[in-house]
Order: sequence, then structure tokens, then C-alpha cells
Amino acid sequence: MKFADIAWLNYCKNVIIWEMAFKIKNEQVEDWMLLISDRFSTLKIGYWYSLVVALAAALPLFLFLKYSFSSVFISQYQPPEVVTVRPQPQPIKLVDHKIFELSQNSYSGLVRIRNINLEQGIPELIFTAEFKTFGNTAITKVSGKTFVLPASEKILVFSKFTSDQTPELLDFKFEEPKFRYKPQLPPLNLELERVSIENPNGTIAVSGGIKNLSPFTIKQIYLPMLLYDSSNRIVGVNSTTVNLVKSSEVRTFRYIWPKSIPEAVRAEVTSEVNLFESGILITDEQAQRF
Repeated sequence: MKFADIAWLNYCKNVIIWEMAFKIKNEQVEDWMLLISDRFSTLKIGYWYSLVVALAAALPLFLFLKYSFSSVFISQYQPPEVVTVRPQPQPIKLVDHKIFELSQNSYSGLVRIRNINLEQGIPELIFTAEFKTFGNTAITKVSGKTFVLPASEKILVFSKFTSDQTPELLDFKFEEPKFRYKPQLPPLNLELERVSIENPNGTIAVSGGIKNLSPFTIKQIYLPMLLYDSSNRIVGVNSTTVNLVKSSEVRTFRYIWPKSIPEAVRAEVTSEVNLFESGILITDEQAQRF
């Protein structure tokens, strides 16, 4: 007998066995169904009503027990405490201070303060600047307050003062600053235009304009200015403020020194707006009241 014939006979045998097993199983299932049907047919009508009532009552009972257990678990649940820790601000740093001679017995000063905190600034920095000789003799003392913006370098210019003695030291001190997060204000867009250096009649002047590209009138803009020589050293300082600069307005400015500074080759003007001041941005309707 060939191998294929043997395989075919085995397959047929397995099929017959499966059919017999399935038939026997079906007959057993039918017997069980008939038995259950006979048992239920002998039950009285009262048992049927009881069964229906029991099934109907089981669902509300299940929901009630589920609600009760859930209430117990929820009442005992304590959510984890969420603690928000804000980073401590880094201290501001005095990075530069200089004294400049404007003319005979006339001087000015510069202080630069760096704030590396990205979101925190100082609304009010109270300071004292004292100009002294090398012998530590006090010449003049300036006290005041200013603001320091987040992630910025504050340029503080001390106006012209006169003295018979030459100031050689600038002692700058400030009180412990109180940092504050910058307020949520619309972005301000200021653009400097046509900044140029002139030398009229033995003096030096820097002129230019600042354009307000924001949709608001800005109450005040602080404009410090630094003069640099060809070696990128600061050789002169000045500052001014412009007030109530309307939207899309170009406001011109001009700095003048009482003497010529021939080594000055470049002027750098920066703009600062005190974001911490209430009402620093004014709508057109509010601007008409001023």
C-alpha cells in the first residue's frame, strides 16, 4: 500500500472519530436542556414571580453597594500635596563703574548692573553713589532709585556735577533688592533710527530717533547712551527720557557734550521701559487726557 493511501485512511478515521464525538456531545447537551426544562416546568408560578423580583432587585442593590464602597474609598482618599517651588533669583552684579571728565571741574559717572534672571526683575532698586578722591575724601553723594528689568544690563548714568577736587573713586551701594516676576503685558516693539555722531563747534552730539511700533502710547522711555572708541572702550556717557510716545510715532532725541571727544567713533543707544510701573502703557483714549 502506498504512503498516500495510508495517509488518506488515517485522515478519514480521524474525521469519523470527530463526528462521533461531536454527535455524542450534542446528545449530552440536548439531554441537559431537556432535564433543565423539565425541572423548571414543575415550578409553581410563585417561584417565577420571586425569581423576577430577585433579578429586578439585584441591579439597584448592586448599584447601591457600589456607590457605598466608592463613597467610603473617596472619603478616605487624600490627594498628593502639590508644592510649587519657585527658583530663588540670582543676585544682581555690578559689572562696571567709571568716572568721566566733561570739562574743567565738571564730571559724570556710569554704573552698569547685570541681572541674569530671565523672568524676575527689580521694580525699585534703592542706591547710593558716592564720588571720592584717592584719599577717600567724599566729593559728592547721589541717592536715588531705579528699576532693573529681567535678563538685562542696567545702565545708570549720573548727570553732570562740579567739583574743585578730581573724583577718582565711585563707591556704589544698593539696598537688598526685592525681585518680582515681570507682569503679563503685550510685547513692546521699539526701533532706533538714524543714530549718528556730530561734532559741532568743538563739542560732540549724538542724535537719532526711536519709533514706537506697539499699539499703545508708552508713558516714558529711558534712553541711556554710551560712546565707544576704536578699541571698544567707553569714553563718554549720557542719558535722556522721552514721554508719551504714541503708537507708530518716531520721537527724535539729541545728546550734547560740552567738549569734543575726538576718540569717539561709535554711539550705542538702548531703550528701557519700566514694565513694573502701573499704567506705563496708555490707550489712545487715555492719552488724550494728558
